[in-house]
Amino acid sequence: MICLSIDGRFIENLANEINQFTENARINKIQQLSKTDFLFSLSTSDNLVISLSTSLARIHLTKERYKDFLNPGGFCMFLRKHIEKGIIKNIESLNGDRIIEITINNRNDIGDLTDYYLVLEMFGRYANLIVLDNKRVIINAFKHIHPFEDIDRVIVNGAEYHLPVDDKIEPHDLE
Repeated sequence: MICLSIDGRFIENLANEINQFTENARINKIQQLSKTDFLFSLSTSDNLVISLSTSLARIHLTKERYKDFLNPGGFCMFLRKHIEKGIIKNIESLNGDRIIEITINNRNDIGDLTDYYLVLEMFGRYANLIVLDNKRVIINAFKHIHPFEDIDRVIVNGAEYHLPVDDKIEPHDLE
């Protein structure tokens, strides 16, 4: 087995490749494969798998058909309400890091078309899937980080989303 380092460059290429296959695809159904794994059935013949596993956070396309699903948890039900039946407009990496943003156009609670953003942060045990509204305000997250925790970021409903701050060199700045 070959193990590759997953860095910002790899994630950028992965996001670009997935975007080619999913652009303008409808999300027909969202299912929960395990406590941390979600399956997005697309109008294309592909399925998008997002895993928030602490040991192997990932995103990938598959043609495999799954039969065993968990009863959906609260977060899966939230995804179904806001994301299911939406159209994937774009998938891109952010900040030269292990972050992928999926832009989805769907109807909001009052029936208007609006953009939602799914932000997948693949940071090992801090892997997270965050749902933002069109103003980039957090409306829900798989893992919430409250202000009283010893982490520099706050991820709670109603807070404005900010990318993680780091002192790494942005790869594109060197070109």
